Amino acid sequence: MQPPRHHQKIATEVEKRIKILRFEDLAANPSKLLPDLLEFAGLPMDEAASNWLDLASHKPKTESEQKAAN
Repeated sequence: MQPPRHHQKIATEVEKRIKILRFEDLAANPSKLLPDLLEFAGLPMDEAASNWLDLASHKPKTESEQKAAN
């Protein structure tokens, strides 16, 4: 038995407005999921977002690590 057509239309519309993701997946692989999440929200994955992602997803360098990098 097929659901009524309006149920399918509602389901299609809901998929356009709701994004389901698990926090664990986002925490485990933010560089893979964040661009898709931003696109869904209508936001650009610009340089600022990319820089934030890099800073937020990597352990901060210690002072000695920063000196060694320069």
